[in-house]
Amino acid sequence: MLAGGAQEWFDIKLVGAFGLQDRARPKVASAIKHCGTAGMTVRMISGDSKKTAEAVALEVGLINEPLSVEALDALSPVE
Repeated sequence: MLAGGAQEWFDIKLVGAFGLQDRARPKVASAIKHCGTAGMTVRMISGDSKKTAEAVALEVGLINEPLSVEALDALSPVE
């Protein structure tokens, strides 16, 4: 036993690990491209981390800079 009642661990082995990716639907990139052609500005709002949101934006063809929560809060209602 260590000080404070903590127990030391020895010979711990990693049994397994996995990752999960929730990919965008196949037609999203095409729909975003059509919106741009029609003159619309597409924005993405995500509750994910900034790096995850940027990866999704790249995957679906959004070239716009991701907005932080602070930048989103600073927008006027019209924007």
